Amino acid sequence: MTESTQQLTETALFTRVASIWNAERKFSYATINPDLTIQDTSIAFDVMVAEPMLQHPTASLLDIPEFIGADEEITAVLLGHAAHFTIERVNRVGADEVNRYLSFRLVSLDESNAQAGLLLIVQDETTEGVLEQEIVQERNELRLAKAKLQNLNRLKFVFMSMIVHDLRTPLAAIQGFAELVRMISGDDLSETSLDYLDKIYGQAIWMNQMIKDVLMLDQLDSGLLKLQKAPFALN
Repeated sequence: MTESTQQLTETALFTRVASIWNAERKFSYATINPDLTIQDTSIAFDVMVAEPMLQHPTASLLDIPEFIGADEEITAVLLGHAAHFTIERVNRVGADEVNRYLSFRLVSLDESNAQAGLLLIVQDETTEGVLEQEIVQERNELRLAKAKLQNLNRLKFVFMSMIVHDLRTPLAAIQGFAELVRMISGDDLSETSLDYLDKIYGQAIWMNQMIKDVLMLDQLDSGLLKLQKAPFALN
């Protein structure tokens, strides 16, 4: 196979691949003159881009809204100062009323000749765009769910603190009066009465410790528990 035949085969192959992708509307292209007027477009270009102004004989690259205000970037590519100018995943509804995500890539038509103009390649990235939007939406939903969960944990902690306070107040009174009765009238009480008094005092202490444990578990579940390191004898 000669070099010219190989080159012709490669050209034909690339042309065939491009025609298939173009037919499936995966990408389209337009050649742009140095004055930014559109010289020629592929079959799928008008369907994908769907800009009414492009139907005019003197249609310009700047008739595509995404390129308005990008004069410096366009000039840089045209003069060879930049390899390309890319606009990624623009949401557009085509002439066939299909919602698409399009990426625009502007390159020099001939790198060795700045006067040759520009080549605009439009690629259909709808699958990737939709997937990206779904990921963003799910991430936002997770962020909202996390915020709601944190708020519920905060409300639960406030509620538990109120319950603990309301339980500790009468327990403190029971424990205090039990101590007071034993101090004042301990000598006048029978062994049975003193035993009952000790049980009241002991149960009040036990109940108070249970309340502390419940509050500590709630703090641990909410991530609010702070550990304090201290020496401990293992023997």
